[in-house]
Amino acid sequence: MEPLVIGEPGSRIILSPRDGKAVVGWLALARFEVGAVVGDYQIELVPGGRERWHGRLTEELENMHACLTGEAHLGSLEDELRMDLSCSPTGKVAGRAAMRLLPVGDDREPVLSFRINIDQSYLPEMIASARKNFPGI
Repeated sequence: MEPLVIGEPGSRIILSPRDGKAVVGWLALARFEVGAVVGDYQIELVPGGRERWHGRLTEELENMHACLTGEAHLGSLEDELRMDLSCSPTGKVAGRAAMRLLPVGDDREPVLSFRINIDQSYLPEMIASARKNFPGI
């Protein structure tokens, strides 16, 4: 299975189903790459992050692609990952992502935040990968 890649080399998140199998529970292996910094996590994805009022990632990405407007959100149950994207009428998709670098409960809780910038032409591949790897997300 091809992973779900959000962003471009040097500033991206790569999500793969745990054990290479699509699961409805959305357990994932998450890798972030920011410049020379690379980190790997096992996380449980949550559509829209912990703010449950957001829609599902796949639907939000489809809306962005069809309308060249809108937002998409993704997070993890324990807040290791948070991603927010928005699309402009020119087709530019931009946003911020954050990965927590220490385990849950660590008082220091440093976070690596970075920007994601892509063109809307990447959206169909992202949508297909999200549907295939993470059904229902």
